[in-house]
Amino acid sequence: MDLPPENPTQFQSQSFTVLPPADFIHSTSAIHKIKICHPAWPRGENVFLQLYALDDPDRGLCHARTVWLAAAIVAGNAFSGYLSRSSDPAEPPITTVQNDSGMLEHGIYYLHVPDPEPSVQTSSPYNYPICRRFRDWWYPHHGVPSWWPCLHRIIPAEDVQTSTAVSLLVRGMDGSCRVSGHSTGTQTAHLCPVTEQDWFRANEVTDYLEAGVKNLANMMLLRADIHIALDTHRIVFVPKGSSGDFTDFVVHFLRPTNDLLPLYNNRRLLPIDRLSSDSLLIRFAWAIFGLVEPSGNSTSRFWKGKGTIVEPPPPGFPSSQKRSRVEDEAATTTATTGESSSVQRKRTCRRGQTTSRAPYYFPSPSSSLPSHGETAEEMIERRELEILAPGLHEVRNPNDLPPELKFRYYTLAIYPGHQRIERLKEQALMKQRPEGFNPSGFTMDSMAEFPGSNEDGSST
Repeated sequence: MDLPPENPTQFQSQSFTVLPPADFIHSTSAIHKIKICHPAWPRGENVFLQLYALDDPDRGLCHARTVWLAAAIVAGNAFSGYLSRSSDPAEPPITTVQNDSGMLEHGIYYLHVPDPEPSVQTSSPYNYPICRRFRDWWYPHHGVPSWWPCLHRIIPAEDVQTSTAVSLLVRGMDGSCRVSGHSTGTQTAHLCPVTEQDWFRANEVTDYLEAGVKNLANMMLLRADIHIALDTHRIVFVPKGSSGDFTDFVVHFLRPTNDLLPLYNNRRLLPIDRLSSDSLLIRFAWAIFGLVEPSGNSTSRFWKGKGTIVEPPPPGFPSSQKRSRVEDEAATTTATTGESSSVQRKRTCRRGQTTSRAPYYFPSPSSSLPSHGETAEEMIERRELEILAPGLHEVRNPNDLPPELKFRYYTLAIYPGHQRIERLKEQALMKQRPEGFNPSGFTMDSMAEFPGSNEDGSST
């Protein structure tokens, strides 16, 4: 069988175009900040919140309402407060906040809050407390600003049993990332983080979202890198418009990024009308609390959970240490026993040596020395919980605790139950040791070799 002659051009490569490497997206704008100060705190120690002015990076402008809302939330939902350029409460407020498109220039601003109980006429600004942590913030059920779109409706739970099923449902409803429109590399994002489920319930947000943080009104589809930006306090979704519905929500950047900022800054979200305005506000607050400045001055008051205010320490108390109710109780105990604080703060380490505890640590029968890895603030938090619920360190099932205690219990770095576990471990080891076993290697005879030692091993 004869084969047809070959065509010389039959096997020639088809031409195609090779694209150059992608350009590196880089923002060359200078970085400007807006600093929110407390008018009653000392100058130099009065900044409690800093925000990047990224709505117009070149001129250093930021959406005025967004700045005011962030400051008011940190001030314990002080929605009656106003921004001013001066710490003097007699100075007029900044009016651009009243405009839905108003902008603030970078620089220093003061948040003034009216005194809720003015006892005497004074020209001094009110020393309002601030809220430093999201878990101490409470949701303002009836105090949300009127310009925040009201998508406040009861959304029932979907009849799905697993997280995978919920994610598939969200993917099917959204179809693509609600910011970029891309369908590749998308993930299901929660507005109120799953880790804040206990806070969610304690604040009764489940009255609107029956399934808690896994309600579809709390979830949306985002591209993976945008999801990471959301979870690292870089972006939030805020209203910038006057329509009063979901179309007002845009991407607002809290921190600069080289690539995402030029692409999505102030970009409106794609349609997703099932989202709850409550979840959007919770996410905004959660992100803002990641930017709150630590306060170390002696005049600050701060919220420690709903309804509890920690007052400034009295004169003479070290300014870097905050007295709480636990410390005041211990100070009262010291006064009644007559034992000096210097005696309380010392324990024997070795013969002829002593070591000092922190001056704000007071031992009690229900707590031992601070555990390894537990900071002083965490120790005070644990002690406060033990006062609210005596015997908290013996709790066998923390899920039986009231909601307001349970979510605080789990947020402790060293939870109170570790003491009970340590005792159980010690008891188990004692049972395994042979009779007469001395793990220290010391005997009463050897202790006698040390001058100044009693029979019980304590120093004279």
